[in-house]
Amino acid sequence: MHSALQRSQAGQDFLQNFSKFLFKYGHRETALTISQPAWKDQPEVVLGILKVLAASDPQETSSYHEWKRERDELLERNALGRWPLRQLFLKSLTNTRALFQIREDTHFYATLAQPLVRHVALELGYRLSQVGALDETMDVFHLKLDELEMFGNPWPPSSETIARVRALIVRRRAKRESLANQPMFDPRLLVMESQTSADENVILRGSAGSPGISHGPARIVRDVSEFGKLQPGDVLVAPLTNPAWTPLFQRAAAVVVDTGGAVSHAAIVAREYGVPAVMGALNGTTQLHDGQWIQVDGSRGLVSNTK
Repeated sequence: MHSALQRSQAGQDFLQNFSKFLFKYGHRETALTISQPAWKDQPEVVLGILKVLAASDPQETSSYHEWKRERDELLERNALGRWPLRQLFLKSLTNTRALFQIREDTHFYATLAQPLVRHVALELGYRLSQVGALDETMDVFHLKLDELEMFGNPWPPSSETIARVRALIVRRRAKRESLANQPMFDPRLLVMESQTSADENVILRGSAGSPGISHGPARIVRDVSEFGKLQPGDVLVAPLTNPAWTPLFQRAAAVVVDTGGAVSHAAIVAREYGVPAVMGALNGTTQLHDGQWIQVDGSRGLVSNTK
């Protein structure tokens, strides 16, 4: 994609602006860990996001008007709508809605140093691999800080230190692989009894993340390298999401996530965009397949076949 843009003046102008963008925002991460590259380290991820956004005009959303209607209906039917609780409630509601904006700002500034720390760790991993302590540079992310400090003096490290660390890395690598894509707890525990259904078309049950019903072809997106797969009107099916995934919600007809609950990133963003979402579906990314037409009931946490 980068080479294609270089072949035209418009493309070169875009790349110049893109470089300025990465200078300012390139510390944003695809996962909140230094083991994963930031945008500036993997610019093709950002280009993939832009490709998705440029695929069609932005979708209109009525989420604000729906939210306002829900608020007004609540105030009409509840004691919160009467003095003196009304003003206290509206003030609390305004502060709560602002909290999510503050959270994103805090996340932005808290991760400013993440690429620098990652590059330092990779340099140390490279040096350790050169003396045979690691099989590859990325193995450095299997070690804790105090374990890395063992290599400070003497240099190069002794054969005993190298053998101990290599054995530690082997154990931790195997453990991480065994835990890959495994939830910390069973999301089905969040599913209320009223959400269950005897409908034979229901293929996945999770928890309600964002209300509404929508349908479309499933599109499995396992990580940021697959962002370009999502087309307008697709149902985004993902193992998890974080802020780097947010632009995809503008194109998705609905969202199905293997993990998480009503207060996780995907559910919050889906509600902001007015997109139905089912959380904690457990195995949506393995049970569904690309192009499969499904219906997502975000109010009951159900995913059903439509064809």
